[in-house]
Amino acid sequence: MAEPDDTGLFDADWYRNRYPDIEAAGVDPFGHFIAYGEAEGRDPNRWFDSAWYRDRYADVADSGLTPFAHYRRIGAAALRDPHPRFNAAWYAAQHPEATADPLLHHCRVGEALGWATEPAVTAGRIGIGIVTFNRMAMLRDTIQAVRDHTRHEQVEFVVADDGSTDDTLAMLRATDVPVVTGPNRGVAWNKNRALYLLAQVRRCEVVILLEDDTAPAQPGWEAAWIEAALRWGHVNFAGGWLRSHFRSGQGTPDDPFMADAITAQCAAYAREALDWGGYFDPRFHGFGHEHVEHTVRLIRAGYGGTNRMVDGARQLRFALIEGGVTARTAVSHENPEQLARNAVVGREAMADRSYRAPWRDEQEREQFRTEIKTAIAARPRGFALSGRTIVLPPPFEGGGQGEGAPHGEAPTPQATSDQPLPPTPSLKGRGSSCSPCP
Repeated sequence: MAEPDDTGLFDADWYRNRYPDIEAAGVDPFGHFIAYGEAEGRDPNRWFDSAWYRDRYADVADSGLTPFAHYRRIGAAALRDPHPRFNAAWYAAQHPEATADPLLHHCRVGEALGWATEPAVTAGRIGIGIVTFNRMAMLRDTIQAVRDHTRHEQVEFVVADDGSTDDTLAMLRATDVPVVTGPNRGVAWNKNRALYLLAQVRRCEVVILLEDDTAPAQPGWEAAWIEAALRWGHVNFAGGWLRSHFRSGQGTPDDPFMADAITAQCAAYAREALDWGGYFDPRFHGFGHEHVEHTVRLIRAGYGGTNRMVDGARQLRFALIEGGVTARTAVSHENPEQLARNAVVGREAMADRSYRAPWRDEQEREQFRTEIKTAIAARPRGFALSGRTIVLPPPFEGGGQGEGAPHGEAPTPQATSDQPLPPTPSLKGRGSSCSPCP
């Protein structure tokens, strides 16, 4: 059991906030930790993760000790990491006086001084993609917000259009916005257009994917998404309507909310996560369940959350951050028949943890390749994010049907470049969330 709280390793205020039942019961936090909390696997401070420590070090389960007791007796001196965001060996190298117990030193001294617990993460080239269908006016505002608020220097940018039949393409071409488009194939295929182009073709280290109803709301918004993606591999948006599903965390890149539900408006991906976990499953058509399946698959590959055994059952938690973006109310393209079909696909896909390419067969591969090559050929000056203010062009003859129009098909683009492609290594709308497929 825990020793008396004379070490500085127990944070009573944090314990109360982390475990609301302690606050509600009005019990002494440290007394509860000694009598019950440690044996239950509760954490004494924000920098010790009992479940993670037990899973990380196989000898803990065989020792007969609680994770915290094991760390105190064995782990600290061995410079074992107490938390996924605490690199004990690196911390001791930066502060030799902390070598005997990096966690204890940080709790006593380093945290108050703002010392880092791991090396800084940085990104060179990043990608920002916006996915859209028949929401020209909303898309225009989102693009402008990205241009106004993005501060990272090396940014590749593209809009993935899923065969819009309104004035979307005219607006994008008139305002010099990079676009990849093709026949209407649904959310999964369209998100793959942006992800593959930015991660595989443009070789961005991190890709941030926005749906057209979600826009940056503060300068430098992308920094949190970059940091979170580099730390966790994949991270999703912590929409306020999901608050009842947050199980732990603060919603920051170093301590994201761990939740049992997700929403699809904004997500960030490290290229490494896509290389190992793959892309959205192309078996999904239209709209529904594709985002859940993809995130679950990435978590099982080690990116974007936690996947643990709890009381004999598998428990998935999704990593979410707030990330300086705002989701707006939009007309949904939801189709009940598509949702029902995709629910069946989702159940089948969940059983398959293997890597997914953006296509299923040769015909789909050639269609996808044509779309990507056409986008590349149309941008001889590249895909850089420009600061040009968007001015809507006048309506053209035979204009579109406006936001909320039924899905239609755009003409299949023809490839105009022989540039080779590199080898491949869910719910929309504010207030909508998704949890694992049934």
